[in-house]
Amino acid sequence: MLQALDANAWAVASGTPIPDDLGYGRDEVETAVARLGDLGQRLRLLPKGRHIPILVGARAYMAFPGLFTPLPLWVLRWVGQPEVPEERTPFLSRLYLSDGGITSNFPIHLFDAVVPSRPTFAINLLYPDDDLSIEEYGVLDSAAMRGKAVPGNVRTLGGTRADTGSLQLNDLIMPFADGDRVAFYKEPTAGTPLAQLAGLGLRVVETARTWGDVSLYNQVGMRDRIIHVRLAGNEGGFNLSMPAQTITALSDKGTFAGSVLACRFRHDKPVDPLDDPTDPRFTLTWDNHRRIRVEGLLAAQDLLAGRFNALWPDNSGLVGDAHYRAVAHGLAGIGALAVPVPDPLAGALRPLNVLRMRPSGSDPRASRRAWLPRHTEARRSCRSAQ
Repeated sequence: MLQALDANAWAVASGTPIPDDLGYGRDEVETAVARLGDLGQRLRLLPKGRHIPILVGARAYMAFPGLFTPLPLWVLRWVGQPEVPEERTPFLSRLYLSDGGITSNFPIHLFDAVVPSRPTFAINLLYPDDDLSIEEYGVLDSAAMRGKAVPGNVRTLGGTRADTGSLQLNDLIMPFADGDRVAFYKEPTAGTPLAQLAGLGLRVVETARTWGDVSLYNQVGMRDRIIHVRLAGNEGGFNLSMPAQTITALSDKGTFAGSVLACRFRHDKPVDPLDDPTDPRFTLTWDNHRRIRVEGLLAAQDLLAGRFNALWPDNSGLVGDAHYRAVAHGLAGIGALAVPVPDPLAGALRPLNVLRMRPSGSDPRASRRAWLPRHTEARRSCRSAQ
């Protein structure tokens, strides 16, 4: 890993000038490093994120607690009073980089776009105690009853056709239609009272760690690009010494899961190998995925604009910038649109998407304005010249 950093990092002891875009200077670094003695002289300054070698990220990612050593990193911090520059002292504080799965083991939300230009997929691994199924809803005459789990309107699909030779299709689970929902459940731990108590503790930790991931399984615009693969008790996870036969079987599941995604999202004649040819249900194509994402955004924007419009008259004095006042008037205008009868939200896919404020640190692209592609700009320039 150190060899990979040679071309992208700077040894503190080398005296080499450092880039201006790191946010600090060499004098501050040397002051902080001096406090660490010999250790500080062996440290390297990392570049901006986009220039860090992928090997560093891979090494940090594989540092699962108890299996691999976490990757140490020192962060430059300042201690003192900000209003008194001479009292601000630079320090290097140590932290550890470890497996991102500790906080989110299924970060599909990082691979997202309002109207995606290319498909992105996710393969979710289900362990023996993970119970996941697809709830297939019928279309009732009343829009208000659509998606209701009333008798005769929902059936649970725990898999698909089993006549598949050596590869069991019931190990691969994926919705077939827009209205299908993904239901996830875990049975409480059985056994002795002590085992049940320990199991409850583990479930509390697991819920705190994965609740956000699990909520994405059934999100509109997400669930149609996630395929769930069931693992046997001797496959994956902490089975670090799997025999060749088990590894081959696990690889076959992954290969077939990839082929299902590729066949579903192909531009010409999409098909679904999981579907039953005698009773086809598959409608989740690439074009359908883009449509669902746009409609989900518009429904969420409609709800947000309506709430904003209700509050805007009493809070309009809070906005001073002319541009943002124009943005506010536009948003309020959307919220003031007359709602038709019947309300389109009644027939929107469930659960509805909502727009929330969240920091953009995990996705730097989200904090940059969108610009027109170059070919679009060129066409507009040509039209303007005419």
